Amino acid sequence: MRCSLVEHGAARAVGIDTQSVDTAEAKLERDFPHLRDRVSFRQLEPGYDVGEERFDLVLSKDTFEHIDDPDAYVAATALLGARRGDRDRLRAALGVAVGGHIDFMTRLPWAHLVFPEQVILAERRRFRPEENPTRFEEIRGGLNRMTLARFLETMERSGLEKRFLATNQSDGARSPARRAFIGGMRLGSRLPPLREYCSMNVYSVWAAS
Repeated sequence: MRCSLVEHGAARAVGIDTQSVDTAEAKLERDFPHLRDRVSFRQLEPGYDVGEERFDLVLSKDTFEHIDDPDAYVAATALLGARRGDRDRLRAALGVAVGGHIDFMTRLPWAHLVFPEQVILAERRRFRPEENPTRFEEIRGGLNRMTLARFLETMERSGLEKRFLATNQSDGARSPARRAFIGGMRLGSRLPPLREYCSMNVYSVWAAS
């Protein structure tokens, strides 16, 4: 994604990860050597210290649900775009997978809200016996039990202004059955009592207010 941004006109792109950037750097060297002077990667420091560099656009996809402290993560995201004297230029686009990351074993993304944690983890071990977590936080990559409501509450506390928000976005539903399922989830998410149970992901754009 970072290389694509540069190929479409960005002057520079920096990829940030909380664990390791070795794989990304190797891929850049192997597949995009012509972009090495405009693309770089950085491992995020403890406490989400993002340093002094600032950017016009911050993108985060499939990361938010793995963060230990979502409020601190959003604050760091806002800080990345807080250009001195020009804060209103910040745009932050966040793609978040809400739920228990259990779509590989059930079509009910919110089954973990209905069944106890240990039941879900036992079923997960049936599909992935090499993993043996006792809590959602111990799943490979960690899960912070993010819900749609918690995401919205976190963003409201951030002070950023919502410019766009949509749930159940997908362009990979090739089969008629999958398209029908996603369509049903979108309809269900419009009903307040069902919204949490019918939201698989949320994509949003935020700006400095």
